[in-house]
Amino acid sequence: MYVTAAKSVVQRYPFQDTNPCSNPYDSWKLSISEKFRNERRTMQLPSVIKRKRSTPAGPLPKRPMKNWTTSRPTGEDDISISKHKEWLQAEVKKSHNVNEEKINHLMRLTFADRGKMIQDNSRIGEVKKEFPALFQVDQIHAEFSLLMGENLEPKFIRTMKPIFEKVVEWPFSRKEDCNMAAKAREMCKDDLESDALLIAGSFLLPRLFLENPNDLFVEGGRQFSEAAPIPSTPVVVYSGDKFSTSDFTIMAENEEICQPASIYTGLFSLVATFYCFNLEYPPKAKRTLEFLQKVGLSLHDGKKLSPRVASVYSKLQQ
Repeated sequence: MYVTAAKSVVQRYPFQDTNPCSNPYDSWKLSISEKFRNERRTMQLPSVIKRKRSTPAGPLPKRPMKNWTTSRPTGEDDISISKHKEWLQAEVKKSHNVNEEKINHLMRLTFADRGKMIQDNSRIGEVKKEFPALFQVDQIHAEFSLLMGENLEPKFIRTMKPIFEKVVEWPFSRKEDCNMAAKAREMCKDDLESDALLIAGSFLLPRLFLENPNDLFVEGGRQFSEAAPIPSTPVVVYSGDKFSTSDFTIMAENEEICQPASIYTGLFSLVATFYCFNLEYPPKAKRTLEFLQKVGLSLHDGKKLSPRVASVYSKLQQ
């Protein structure tokens, strides 16, 4: 409908089609669709009135992972959302001149529809097929911000960096852990700007909670065999030397979620993935994830810290 209207305008007034940065009719199609979306906001049709919020938004539920109960923005309907999805699916296939600003805008408009898919227990692969633009670091973090109502990444990095550095001083019992911590300290002596302490602290953090780092960090790049399949729950996949690699990928349900720049920012992406797809913490890594959630992000669910997590946190503060 919008394409037909845009073509009619350009055919009748050819001088209007002078935008060198877009394909024919694109700018007019966007303008017309925005015009109709604004018109729908004031329409008194029963279907429009029914979608309007009748009560103010309430507080976040105590369990933030369940906070997917939001509604579409005023003026959005099945037709407009379908158009947004089609444009997003086409745009992410481009190799250059990608319109990031419009992607961000349409991802916000379609946020409630992704939430509906999550509530309906859709597989991550199904979400990826409908919204491929979501599966980038910036978009996963933006989705998490929409879900929580604020950008938590700066808080996480600010809180966790000094903690990661203290983790390296922990009295580890395993020789391999002691060696990794010692190597990190030595690297920082030679290079004061080294991230070695943050890297080692990230990898060693699960040990403090008597958990195996291999349940969160999986070595092997993106290639996995039947003998060693990737876990279905979110993990950080890396390849190469832990101190020098920049190849990190968040994987879940055998799908690539995003590629964070470092291991410690990858932990933020990891927690964001659990929230964005409403996935339960795996039992083998639940204390580490609880620590990242409640200490690193200050996201509380109405429950006290579990005894082991509280004990470790107290010691790290000394």
